[in-house]
Amino acid sequence: MTIRKFFFLLLINISLFPGLSLAEDSLTVNFPISTVVRYKYSGIGSDGTQQWFIPDSGLICISSVDPATKWHYNSLGNLGSALKPQVFSVDREILPIAGIRAYDPYKWKSDSIKYFRSNKRFSQIDYHNASFKEQKIRVLHSQNILKNWSAGLDFHRLGVKDFTRNSDTYQNQLALFTWYESPNTRYNIYLSALWNTFKNQVNGGLSSDSLFDTGNITNLGLKGLNINLKDAAHQFRNHEFALQQDYNLLNKPDSGSSKKRFINDFKIVQRTYFESGSYAYSDAVTDSTFYSNFYKSGTTYDSLHYYDLKNSGGFLLPRSDSATTFFFRNFSTQVEFEHQWYQYSQRDAWDLNNYLLKAILFTPLSDSTYYLSSSLDYVPAGENNGLYKFDAKIATPSYKTGSYFLSVSALRRRPDQILLNYYSNHFIWNNKFKDIHSQTLQAGIENKKYKFRLELILHRIENFTFVAEDAMPSQFDGSLEISQLHLTKNFTFRKWHFDNDLYLQDNSNQKVLPLPSYTGTHSLYLENYFFKRALRAQFGLQLNFNSSYYADRFMPATALFYLQEEKKTGGVALLDIFIHLKIKSARIFLKIENIGDGLVADYYYNTPHYPEAGRTLKFGLSWRFYDM
Repeated sequence: MTIRKFFFLLLINISLFPGLSLAEDSLTVNFPISTVVRYKYSGIGSDGTQQWFIPDSGLICISSVDPATKWHYNSLGNLGSALKPQVFSVDREILPIAGIRAYDPYKWKSDSIKYFRSNKRFSQIDYHNASFKEQKIRVLHSQNILKNWSAGLDFHRLGVKDFTRNSDTYQNQLALFTWYESPNTRYNIYLSALWNTFKNQVNGGLSSDSLFDTGNITNLGLKGLNINLKDAAHQFRNHEFALQQDYNLLNKPDSGSSKKRFINDFKIVQRTYFESGSYAYSDAVTDSTFYSNFYKSGTTYDSLHYYDLKNSGGFLLPRSDSATTFFFRNFSTQVEFEHQWYQYSQRDAWDLNNYLLKAILFTPLSDSTYYLSSSLDYVPAGENNGLYKFDAKIATPSYKTGSYFLSVSALRRRPDQILLNYYSNHFIWNNKFKDIHSQTLQAGIENKKYKFRLELILHRIENFTFVAEDAMPSQFDGSLEISQLHLTKNFTFRKWHFDNDLYLQDNSNQKVLPLPSYTGTHSLYLENYFFKRALRAQFGLQLNFNSSYYADRFMPATALFYLQEEKKTGGVALLDIFIHLKIKSARIFLKIENIGDGLVADYYYNTPHYPEAGRTLKFGLSWRFYDM
């Protein structure tokens, strides 16, 4: 059954249930009992609590279904393909990871699972289709089994076909989750399991750009362009299991009690996390001139596997207004000790054991007081002993001009495992790289009333690791300095909105780390209500632009992006026109992407030798349902 058939059958079945009804904009339905749906994450927030959130019901960015344009990435031309960020950020993991990052923006992770609590069954269906047989469906369902016990599932499937030859993408993702809270609220358990499966064809890009560069190629003509690899494919799979338990050892004081207590809460926290994953590259063609080396055989099937098991335990000591000392009245403390067993295997296997100490000290988040926080992750023992990550932040209260903030961070980490050891049919390396040292300074101002945020970010990195022009990992022996200015400002004049998000970047060595000097997204739209406020609508334009630069190429055999100085990409303004509609709990969008095709530019690339589509049409909807 195709996604489209499944979607419409599902809508028909839902309409046959008499107890199923659409929710109003305020998350209420026309039943005697109001609908209450909210969620939280299992992790502890920056203020020492687990904040509640209401599912987003707005219209902003509902048509931004591609992470490449939404979060400033270069892709291979179609949704679901490998991604490379345009905006630099420091890799924050200090414990070993495989380092297959090309598909990270698509991956579901256990710490991002939403645990719902509602008084009715809650479901949401997201669907869109577009050119190149692009279809995506996502089904989310959650319900309370008991008043204090909820469970749910989240399912997603994506398919894209008929872009350039041998470039089809496929994603399948499933998450199961449950949360139980004891009747006295002192014990909580969060349990989740999720699966990510990506199966992508990879063609190595165009064998020659000259035909596409003439500007006479339509979207239909993309399928006829010559490519480098005719039968190559990626397959990435991973499975995550996560368990978290916390128990409050102390009773909370009775409300209204005047008796002072030294500590109100003392939570014991235990976590277990397990991930297994694999990456495979296959190519049945034996006469490819794309690769210089064939170390094992003519046909190619390369694979790597990894396993990551973490167990941790510790305590959370929240601040308390009734505490008798200044420290416990103003600061929350969290301390955890973690053990990691990690295995990375190809031809050989590398087993690593590490012990990690985590300590966090912070004050509550507030617009009227100063906010202070500091954290330290340190590996005192194990194969990666001596690695650390330190963060500290201070933020002022909200003044008329806004809230000012300053943060510093420093870390020492090992390069990703795939950059250290790799054995395949086309590439073999065994590197002894130095540890990476980085320091970051971030300062800025935020004014929520005027929807304004400005931040200056300075990075300094020693022993930066990258993939050189020969598609082999290398390390820069020296210091690399990156400066960034990030500005977010949304203007509103009556019913008109002008939203802006942009980055300015400068780099001390573009030959080692190429970055666009400018990348940004700008949206101009009219928002209004119609038909006695039964319909809410946005009509507008969105502009995406990044300056031209020598963006990294993509190596299919390793799923790594690597340096090149042959072709600049970017430098083309991409203009989209969109319509966003909301009727009760149904949100609908219609979007024409790249309407300037043939006017602003006849062709463009984000990743060298991977053409981007011309004018395309996308349609989608998001529909929520609440049952009795």
